Amino acid sequence: MAGATPAGRGKEPVRQSNPGALAPSERQHAVFKAEQLALRLLSAGKLAEGGELLLKVLHGRRALCGPEHADTLATVHNLAALRHFEGRQEEASDLYELAVAGRSRTFGQSDPRTLASIGGLASVRRQQGRFAEAEEMYERALCGLEREVGSKHPETLTVLTNLASLHKMQSNFEAAEKLYSVALEGREEMLGSNHPDTLSTVFHLANLYASWGRLDKASSLYDRAMRGFESCLGESHPDTLSSMNNLANLRATQGEYEQAERLYERALSGFQSKFGADCLFTLTAINGYAGLRKQQGKLDVSEGLYRHVLQGRLKLLGAGHPRCEQTRQALVSVLLEQGKHDEARALESQETSGDCSRAPTCPCGRQSSAATDVP
Repeated sequence: MAGATPAGRGKEPVRQSNPGALAPSERQHAVFKAEQLALRLLSAGKLAEGGELLLKVLHGRRALCGPEHADTLATVHNLAALRHFEGRQEEASDLYELAVAGRSRTFGQSDPRTLASIGGLASVRRQQGRFAEAEEMYERALCGLEREVGSKHPETLTVLTNLASLHKMQSNFEAAEKLYSVALEGREEMLGSNHPDTLSTVFHLANLYASWGRLDKASSLYDRAMRGFESCLGESHPDTLSSMNNLANLRATQGEYEQAERLYERALSGFQSKFGADCLFTLTAINGYAGLRKQQGKLDVSEGLYRHVLQGRLKLLGAGHPRCEQTRQALVSVLLEQGKHDEARALESQETSGDCSRAPTCPCGRQSSAATDVP
């Protein structure tokens, strides 16, 4: 999640009661201004509002410029990035494939814009668990970008960071650490230590150390990322909430349950208000909170939360996805601890393909809470 929100700057769009009466050049300018506003909304974490406007911009660009104009393809790429960030991977895949194909024909396969879309598609494949495809695409994009724009260009560093995340997901921790460190050094040099992209790399490096068991390093980096995001983006921005959630995960691992609970509840409240109860990010948050409740011995609460997460993840990610499997195993463990052996065996036999319709409505507010890693 952190660092993934499409960003942009711009002034307020031109508002017309009858856009069809505008001259072509005026319509193009109105669409441009609308896109700038959409990207600004997305950068502020207003995903629903920004996404709706960006979709209208795409329709406008196709009508005004054609489907393979540079500006149209840029909008397709931005919308794909948003869908990926929202966890809507099938839509993101279709859009990125459209962007890659269109940019390859329009600009060539080695153009930085084409390579950026290939890198985006690689991130979708990573989230789909298609690691071999993702790695091949990342390597292709990285080699091309280093050749075309240099090793410290922002797009190159983005692909480098995402390749590191792939290695982290595969438990190749040393390889991931090396790539994250190179990306962090480059972003600090080019952007400064408090730029959102720099803080995004700090966040990902913290995730790595947490997975690796190097908790002291992870703690200081999560704290740096959370405070930095809160300062530059605001306390309710998704990147701030992601850092807060993952710091809560860490505190729970360290046995600091009261601090973990406070962080989880702040993060979950923010995610639910921005994304709703069934978004992938909110589900990831609930998953963490379910783990805390299990550690506290509140097994019935933990069971209900895990059921909700599993049902939601199956719907969004599909059976067989690693995150569905992780939640299923956690739910099985909670059932066994409660002596519900028949239910646990039945759930194990489903292999994440069964119905978890017993899941309750997503708990909100004070009663239950939790937050997210990168989707």
